[in-house]
Amino acid sequence: VFSVGDSFRLSTTEVKTITQVSSGTLVVATPLQGSYRAGDKLMKVGSGRSGQAAGCPANSAGANVGAGCSCNAGYAGTVTETQVSPYYQGSCSSVPCPANSHGLHVPGGCSCMAGFSGSVSATTDNPFYTSSCSAVMCPSNSIGASMPAGCSCNAGYAGTVSAVTSSPFYSSSCSAVVCPANSGGASVPSGCMCHAGFAGSVTAVTTSPFFTSSCSSVSCPANSDGSTVPGGCSCNAGYAGSVTAVTNNGFYIGSCGGVVCPANSNGNNVPSGCSCNAGFAGTVVASTTSPFYT
Repeated sequence: VFSVGDSFRLSTTEVKTITQVSSGTLVVATPLQGSYRAGDKLMKVGSGRSGQAAGCPANSAGANVGAGCSCNAGYAGTVTETQVSPYYQGSCSSVPCPANSHGLHVPGGCSCMAGFSGSVSATTDNPFYTSSCSAVMCPSNSIGASMPAGCSCNAGYAGTVSAVTSSPFYSSSCSAVVCPANSGGASVPSGCMCHAGFAGSVTAVTTSPFFTSSCSSVSCPANSDGSTVPGGCSCNAGYAGSVTAVTNNGFYIGSCGGVVCPANSNGNNVPSGCSCNAGFAGTVVASTTSPFYT
């Protein structure tokens, strides 16, 4: 690019000087060899330029506008050379952060949103970024489509699951709930069984207290006395036997049977009453200690 006062060599012996820049052209000062004459337009240049090509505008790179400018990574647009100030047209604009990421814009830096793993990098090719932000799956002991969509603790687990922006991109406090009163087992999710002498079941649910329990004490069976089987049952007076709490069907084993009338007496059994045989005097009274009569 030449300006007034610049010289350029035409051959090994001939040097010419530019005397005028007019209407975007260089005008030769003296006749050139061959068919060129003084005053001829030698080459076209930008109007009013003073010897240097316009530099690439903001957010673009290249030697100069004439040589070509391209938008920097993360910027979209074009820059085209013109003949009037500022000698280019167009611009390079920052690309906004892509889906599932946030930040000022791609050149300023974008990071994946909470619950997404990956990264966003600026490039010079459309769409001017690469993004690997992908939704993280719900962690162990929780359920849901993904972290961004929302995860909740599985049935029988208490706690919450929250999306965060640092690895592993979630925070989880889901912990197994212990078996409720009158039941036993490792935890509600692994299974709880009603204690011996209690009837019912324990089921894991997703709402507090994260289980439902119907374990209730079984009443003492016939011919026995006590509050409940777990509390202890003893045979009534005149009955022999025992009642033991268990966890399977019935929730107790054993029974209390009426003791037969003792020698020299007669009757169905001690609880229903015994009377001395003819020729014998006395009484038979039921009791709760062996032999369960006196």
